[in-house]
Amino acid sequence: MENKRTAAWTIFVVDLASLLVAGWFAWLTRHAVLASGSGWTGSGGFLSGLLFAVSLLPFPIVGLLIALRQPENAIGWLLLAIGFTWYFGEALTGYGTYGVAVARLPLDTWTLAFTDMLWVPPIGLMGTSTLLLFPDGHLPSPRWRWFAWVCGVVLVLASVSILVGAPTMADSGFPNVENPFLWGDQDAVVIRVCALQLLIGESDEVVIFFHCSND
Repeated sequence: MENKRTAAWTIFVVDLASLLVAGWFAWLTRHAVLASGSGWTGSGGFLSGLLFAVSLLPFPIVGLLIALRQPENAIGWLLLAIGFTWYFGEALTGYGTYGVAVARLPLDTWTLAFTDMLWVPPIGLMGTSTLLLFPDGHLPSPRWRWFAWVCGVVLVLASVSILVGAPTMADSGFPNVENPFLWGDQDAVVIRVCALQLLIGESDEVVIFFHCSND
C-alpha cells in the first residue's frame, strides 16, 4: 500500500514538474515560432496554450485522489498516466522547439520529431480505456478483453505510423526540417494513419453505446 502511495505521488509530482518545464520553454520560444502545430507556441499563442495545459490538471489531480484512496482501482492510475503523457510530452516539445528554433540542444530535432505522435496515447486512453474501465477499474465483462487489446494495438500502430510517416516536421511548425524518423512509402503510411484514426473513433462510439445500453 505504501509503495503505491509513493508511486502515485511520484507520478503526480513529475506531472507538475513537466508542466512547469513546458511552460518555461513555451515562454522562451513564444516569439521564435509563429505557426507551430503543437506545443504552447502554436498559432493560438502562449495564453491559449497555458489555458489548455491548465484545463488538463483535473486528470492528474483526480487520478492522485483515486490512487490514494482506492489504489486497486485502475482508473486512478489511468488518469495519472494521461496527465503524464500530456505534460511530459509538452515538456519534450518545448525542449525540441527551443533547440530547433532558438539555440541548439542535444538531440533537439529527434526529440521534437518524436513528440509529433505523443498526442495519440492520451487521446486514446481518454476515449477507450477510461470508458472501458469506468467506474471500478474493471472491464464490463471478460468478453470485452479482446476489444481492450485491439484498442491498445491500434494506439501503438497509430503512434508509430505518425512517427515515421511525415516527411517533414510541419506539424511542429518547421516544414523545412526533415523528419529524422521518416521511413517507408509515404502514401501507404498516410493511408494507414487515416484508417487507424478512423478505427479509434469508431471504437469510442462502440464503448459509449455499450455503456449506454447497460444503463
